[in-house]
Amino acid sequence: PDPASIDAAMIGGIVANNSSGMCCGIEHNAYRTLESLRFVLPSGTEIDTAAPNAEAAFAAAEPAIARGLMELKSKIEGDRALTERIRLKYRIKNTMGYSLNAFLDFDTPLSILWHLLVGSEGTLGFVAEAVFRTVPDLPLKSTGLLLFPSVPAACEAIEPLVASGAKALELMDRASLRSVAGHPGIPALVSELPRGAAAILAEYQARTEAELSSSELAFRGAAPRLPLTTPPRFTRDSVEQAHLWAARKGLTATIGAMRPPGTSMIFEDVAFPLLHLAAAVTDLQSLLVAHDYPDGIVFGHAKDGNIHFLISQSFNDSSSILQYERFTEALVVLVVDRYGGALKAEHSTGRNMAPFVEREWGRDAYEIMRALKRLVDPEGILNPGVLLNDDPRAHLTHLKSLPRV
Repeated sequence: PDPASIDAAMIGGIVANNSSGMCCGIEHNAYRTLESLRFVLPSGTEIDTAAPNAEAAFAAAEPAIARGLMELKSKIEGDRALTERIRLKYRIKNTMGYSLNAFLDFDTPLSILWHLLVGSEGTLGFVAEAVFRTVPDLPLKSTGLLLFPSVPAACEAIEPLVASGAKALELMDRASLRSVAGHPGIPALVSELPRGAAAILAEYQARTEAELSSSELAFRGAAPRLPLTTPPRFTRDSVEQAHLWAARKGLTATIGAMRPPGTSMIFEDVAFPLLHLAAAVTDLQSLLVAHDYPDGIVFGHAKDGNIHFLISQSFNDSSSILQYERFTEALVVLVVDRYGGALKAEHSTGRNMAPFVEREWGRDAYEIMRALKRLVDPEGILNPGVLLNDDPRAHLTHLKSLPRV
């Protein structure tokens, strides 16, 4: 394929999913860094938000949508509980449902709409062009793989590491580390870690030598309070850094290669408030074992409370589907009911979590989302059922079996 086409598809996916990543947090995700969009609505109306007359052109072409968006904004702002809930939900990474924060962050119909398109998974319109405000790649970096006796111990270290100025803190559990043991640049002792151990790939970034030295000094001040199993070692060598990051970024591939034949690799991402991260990740690991996923892998952007997990799942028989159904329900209870987290942190809702949008957001917010979809796509022609779905078993239908050959 043409590399330009691949890049375009990637950017389209980033906008459609409100993606973020290693160092983005909630400050530098797609929603926050977009400068402008050119998009096409289901009606055929095309708008370039960078055009000087964009607001007027939109109001003239789609008066009903413009009016309806302002009515929804007024309804939200008139409901104090709903407003507070929206603000609370976006204090952590959250891409579950539509980006309702757009109604509170912006004041004109068009500015609200094009930010609602971010994370909408193509259910409101087609994004033809996206212009971003780029984030500087700071030239100086100091990177280290910190080893801990357990995942809870690693999670407890997040707060002091954030306070010391770390830009990236990537959690990897023992199973994750096992999948990259022996890879170039991975310390040999990783192979000897006990069951239950964990690591954090930490990185400090700076513009100047003085800034980086200050960050390293801040880490040394925090290090005595961290339950590290081995003395920490940081490197500024770009080759060593590349090896460490390649191991972390390649986890999906290395873990996927280890799955049993005839199974699918299920990749999910959830987010928890940092205050509850250690307990929540411990409970998540216990949940994987309780539902017979002993090789489930837990890793992710711990600095933001954003945790990924991978499981190998068969959909080839009814007992396997029942296993997955029970696990998913238990996961919703854990993330939503117990810890007030987000079922999707940075990859948008998708068919797998669409049945649980109302469960996470509540009836009032869900009705706003329903009204938005009807307003912009009254015929329901764009990606039906992907983000909002009335079928409580939608995640268990049309599953892809992988019979062994």
